Amino acid sequence: MFHVAAQAWDIRGARAAGTAGAYINRYDIPYVDADGSQAGLEVPGSAELADELTQT
Repeated sequence: MFHVAAQAWDIRGARAAGTAGAYINRYDIPYVDADGSQAGLEVPGSAELADELTQT
C-alpha cells in the first residue's frame, strides 16, 4: 500500500504511520525530506504511477 502525495511532509507522515509513500513529481522538483529519506516510489504523474503499480 502506498500513500500518494506531491509533497514530502505527507510522505513522511505516511512512513511514520507504517505506510510507504509514492511521490508524484509533476514539475521535476527533487524530493527533499528534512530527515534525508527518499520516497518509496517517484513518478512524474498518475498515469506513470498506474503503470508502475500494474507491472508484474
